[in-house]
Amino acid sequence: MVTDLVLAYLANRDVETESGPWPRAEELVAAEAEIAEIMAACRETKRGGTRALQVVEELEEDVAKLRAERNDCSARTPAPA
Repeated sequence: MVTDLVLAYLANRDVETESGPWPRAEELVAAEAEIAEIMAACRETKRGGTRALQVVEELEEDVAKLRAERNDCSARTPAPA
């Protein structure tokens, strides 16, 4: 009886299952592109440079945090039915 009541209640409700794109997706893409650009320049000149490597390390930390945030967001968002 309770199941029937719950199902009847839910049948009259609109539930949004899709969410918009992750709001920081462009930031992640930009950071990944910057890493690739710096690394390509280092390979091209055959020199890494201490500052370039520091920047890459900082960007990689940012990328790791952004990916973790994206994964958390995805895990909380229900899949479309």
